Amino acid sequence: MAIKLIALDCDGTLLDDKGKILPSSIEAIKKAKNKGVRIVLVTGRPYVSSKPILQKLGLDNMDDEYLAAFHGALLQTTGGQVISKTPLSFKDFVDLDLFAVNRQVSMVVETPKYILTTMGNIHPKTAFESLKNKLLIRVRTLHQCMEQQDTFEMLKILLIGDKDKLDKIEYNIPKWMKKRFTVARSEDYCIDVSPKSINKGIALKAIAEKLKIKPNEIMAFGNADNDIPMIEYAKYGVAMGNSSPKLIKTSNIVTDDNNSDGIAIVLDKYI
Repeated sequence: MAIKLIALDCDGTLLDDKGKILPSSIEAIKKAKNKGVRIVLVTGRPYVSSKPILQKLGLDNMDDEYLAAFHGALLQTTGGQVISKTPLSFKDFVDLDLFAVNRQVSMVVETPKYILTTMGNIHPKTAFESLKNKLLIRVRTLHQCMEQQDTFEMLKILLIGDKDKLDKIEYNIPKWMKKRFTVARSEDYCIDVSPKSINKGIALKAIAEKLKIKPNEIMAFGNADNDIPMIEYAKYGVAMGNSSPKLIKTSNIVTDDNNSDGIAIVLDKYI
C-alpha cells in the first residue's frame, strides 16, 4: 500500500547536530510532498521554533497542514489554528518541582511563549533549551507561581541534569509518576514529562484520523525514546543511525544518522 503520510521528529532526526536540515532531506521531502504525501512534524518543540523548519519545507502558514508540538500536547494547523491543547496542572508542577529538588536536578516548564523555572541557578542545558526553542527563561519563586498559576499554559515539563543523575531517575521512576505522566528520555541531559494522555503516537494517530489516513499508510522517523510510540503506530517505523537502542529495537527500518543522508535514502527507496 502506498505511503500517504510521513511523520518526522526534529532534533536528532530531521535536524543534524548543528540544528540544520540537510539539503538531501529537503529535496526528498519536497519530492514526496509533490507526489501528494502529507508531511507532519511530530516534535517536542513549541510552534515558535518549529516555524523556521516548516518554512524550509514549504509547510508554514497553511490551514490544511498540521503540527504536533510539545509531543502532541498542542495540535494545530501550521497556520496557527489550535485543534487541541492538553496542559499539565499546577499540582503536577508542584509535585515535579519537589521531585526534582530532592534528586538535585533542574525542573523547567515549557509554555508556548517562555520557559518557567523556580531554580535561580540556571543549568547550562536549560539555557541551551531556551536558545534552541526560542523561549525566554522566567525565574519565579514557588509562591509567585502559585499566585500566577492561572496565566500558565504548562504543556511540557523537563527534568534537566547530568547524565548519571538522569540515568538513576530513568531506571527508578516512581509508580505515582508512571501513573500520572508520560515519561521518556529525549536527550542524555533531559527527561520529558507530559500528561498521561499525551505521546507522539497518540498525536500522530489524531492527525492521521483527521486526514483519514491509516497506520499502514504511514512512515515515521525518529531517534529517541520519546519517538517510540509513533514508530510503533506507523507501519514503516524508521530509526536514524544515531537512535537509542530502544528505538532501534522498536523500528523495522534503520537508516543512516542525522548527519548523513538517512532520510533521503529511505524516502528515495519507498516513495
